[in-house]
Amino acid sequence: MGDCYRPPNQDVKTDEIFYKQLAEVSRSLALVLVGDFNFPDVCWKYYTAEREQSRRFLECVEDNFLTQLVKEPTRGSALLDLLFVNREGLVGDVKVGGRLGHSDHEMVEFSILGEARRGASRTATLDFRRADFSLFRSMVESIPWEAILKGKGAQEGWSCFKQVLLEAQEKAIPMSLKTSRRGRRPPWLNRELWLDLRKKRKTYILWKRGLATYKDYQDVTKLCRGKIRRAKAQSELSLAAAVKDNKKRFFQYINRKRKTRENVGPLMNETGALVVEDTEKAELLNAFFSLVFAAKAVPRESQTLEARGKVWREEDFPSVEED
Repeated sequence: MGDCYRPPNQDVKTDEIFYKQLAEVSRSLALVLVGDFNFPDVCWKYYTAEREQSRRFLECVEDNFLTQLVKEPTRGSALLDLLFVNREGLVGDVKVGGRLGHSDHEMVEFSILGEARRGASRTATLDFRRADFSLFRSMVESIPWEAILKGKGAQEGWSCFKQVLLEAQEKAIPMSLKTSRRGRRPPWLNRELWLDLRKKRKTYILWKRGLATYKDYQDVTKLCRGKIRRAKAQSELSLAAAVKDNKKRFFQYINRKRKTRENVGPLMNETGALVVEDTEKAELLNAFFSLVFAAKAVPRESQTLEARGKVWREEDFPSVEED
């Protein structure tokens, strides 16, 4: 949370320094910025302004995806005191009214709805994307395992194997801080494409305010759509080309794209009833596979016909028991 005061006669050079600072703090997870910015000619309903200096301020606000929440005048008929947030749900109950002491400005009251700042994750994890699997493989293969493990028990051998494996892992696989899935960018989203998407959003806002035509928005949308398709295709080709060296990354991408689940659905037992409980499904599958792979197996076709025509009882099902 921050407080700001901008003098009404501030020059353009100082404004630009302020805009750079505003861009930096806007990257935080949660930002609440309040203060007297002294832009009386800005219309916050339509995001328009009369002076060039004020229009530059509006451009900075839009570039950093900030939202202004004060809707009523705070000094006479001018709206000078502003409240900015960088994402929804941070503040609420914004009210304008009442004065503090001898001030000629109205007070702005609001409630912070959640934590203003979340602690960054410090969990370290293995970064397999930057791993050198060739180095890891060569280090593991160069160890004379038979000589090292000779004469050692299970626990002692496992400790020795684990130590060697961890040493190879430390040299071949770098560590990185774990980030939340929400903050990750898609692998195909480069800076050039990100700038095009930001331009698309700005064009959409201008179109909604009547400052741009629908054709302008349609053109930039088609341009972004084509670039996204090409970027995704190039990313998939790169994954396919590197599948021999990095199979895990390839199959992670495939699994994210699959819509089906591999859970076992309801099964029908010998009486025609549906089985939904996991234990019952396991017993039913066990009985079926025990029948198929029995030691004294009959030909498959006759076995299938016999199984179809027979009404199974509970005692007829084979089971696996311990000796």
